Amino acid sequence: MGVTRIPISGSSFGEAVLVSTTATTGVIVHQASTGATNTMDEVWLTGCNSASATHVVYLAVAGSTVPMAMPVDPLTSNSPVRVLAGDLIKSSTLAAKTILAYGTTSNVIALYGYVNRISS
Repeated sequence: MGVTRIPISGSSFGEAVLVSTTATTGVIVHQASTGATNTMDEVWLTGCNSASATHVVYLAVAGSTVPMAMPVDPLTSNSPVRVLAGDLIKSSTLAAKTILAYGTTSNVIALYGYVNRISS
């Protein structure tokens, strides 16, 4: 079994992903590998709210079905919070699994993270 640490795919060069929408279609945070069926992604995400008010971020895993959104604990001002702690996602050769995010307010929540790509 091999493990490779990579940035979340929605990030440019390891930078934060800005949750720029309140629409349930969300922004792409990470898309799991679709190449090999023996690969899983262990996703680690931290969220930070730059606003003075408390806001909620919603995460969803989308693929071949309509995603179900999960609210994450409210994010208070400038306090980083772990929002995913090693959750596993795996794509099939037919449909890529994608983690999406949207918030109660746009452009105030940033998500940072990495992925441990596990292959057997």
